[in-house]
Amino acid sequence: MNVLAISGGRWGAIRTDEGYPIGVVLPSSTNRVVEITLGGSDTYTVRRYRQIVKGERRGDDVLEFDSAGVYCEEIGEVAYRASVWQ
Repeated sequence: MNVLAISGGRWGAIRTDEGYPIGVVLPSSTNRVVEITLGGSDTYTVRRYRQIVKGERRGDDVLEFDSAGVYCEEIGEVAYRASVWQ
């Protein structure tokens, strides 16, 4: 249900260089995405990035939200919190 609230059901896979899936990317709004990746200690990292589309820094990604060490039970709430900004 949170995937629908965050991205309207749109998502993409994050893969290693060898092609193994390690997370998902959820487009949350214009030029913003929420990434959820699995860490080495069976915890997740949730991040929100904003892509700059104008000016000298065009094409750069700016980290706007970062939460590491998220347990499986908390992913939905933390990902939704990451998708909502002020």
